[in-house]
Amino acid sequence: MELLGYRLEEVLGADHHSLIHCHLPDGTEYPLDACPLLRILRDGTPCSVDDEVFWRRDGSAFPVEYSGHPVRDHEGRVTGAVVIFRDITARKNAEAELIRFLRRYETLLSSLDAIVWEADPTSFAMTYASAAYERLLGYPREPWLHHRLSWEDLIHPDDLGDTLRIRRQVVTTRRSRVAEYRMRAANGRVLRVRDYISAVKEGGRTVKMTGVIVEVTEPTRWRRGIKVRG
Repeated sequence: MELLGYRLEEVLGADHHSLIHCHLPDGTEYPLDACPLLRILRDGTPCSVDDEVFWRRDGSAFPVEYSGHPVRDHEGRVTGAVVIFRDITARKNAEAELIRFLRRYETLLSSLDAIVWEADPTSFAMTYASAAYERLLGYPREPWLHHRLSWEDLIHPDDLGDTLRIRRQVVTTRRSRVAEYRMRAANGRVLRVRDYISAVKEGGRTVKMTGVIVEVTEPTRWRRGIKVRG
């Protein structure tokens, strides 16, 4: 009972709901009929919860993960419950910090005049595109991310074959490449872009592709509309 600030004799035979589980994380009262722990005693329903808090003797709360199972007698009647819980403050703090980091990361990407993208290494289907995709090309990101818009729709037909070949080479060799090609914007404008393409490796295989697309205005030595750098 050290986590809760109680002595053992203070909790034996006590109403545990009113003692440590009487309020929700926001401080509002926790209704008896909604309590998963009391439901175990009421109808024998096991529970597993990781988004609630327990309350200490001093009135402070901490996030918990708990599971509970009924104890039954030889006739199958519920006579009690076994509950295991643990303090997950560190995990919740880490999750909150990760969310803050991802928001800062997304803000940074959104400020760049470059399309940062990720794609499946087999189908090349887009799985992520930064906000610059909409600014530079004029298309909303959702159709691309839901595979209703593909590379075939965006890359100039004369450059498509070579561009897809380069992507396949990146997947096979796991070596980064830089390709320059033309993309078609939503308003019909043709953009010349440079794409820095890489493979993400895991366990000896390519698990995804990443790239950074920037617009270029003065490409050099174009061959069939596409410039390739090894």
